[in-house]
Amino acid sequence: MSFSGKLRTVQKKKILVIRFSSLGDTVLALRSLRILGEDRSAFEVHFLTKKQFSGLGYQCKWVDAVKQISDHAGIAELLGLLKELRLENYDAVVDLHSNLRSRLVALL
Repeated sequence: MSFSGKLRTVQKKKILVIRFSSLGDTVLALRSLRILGEDRSAFEVHFLTKKQFSGLGYQCKWVDAVKQISDHAGIAELLGLLKELRLENYDAVVDLHSNLRSRLVALL
């Protein structure tokens, strides 16, 4: 059996999931990461959280990349993070925190 047609590759959707605090809420956010990350062929999942909770993301096998922000991030750090995140060209941003900082990031 031979195949002469071109194979079409399906590009993964890159998704950023945001949850800054607290520890319990960040742990609960892992469920959302799992749901997205279980379909490894469809999604590339990035997780943005506070530096102190980033270890949870690194331990989560459904997360492809962890981005972190310091606990008391100033405007300079936030702007630098926004610049870095824009370069990622996310297909979607899931804001599980919904505060001023996370809304600014979600506006990418």
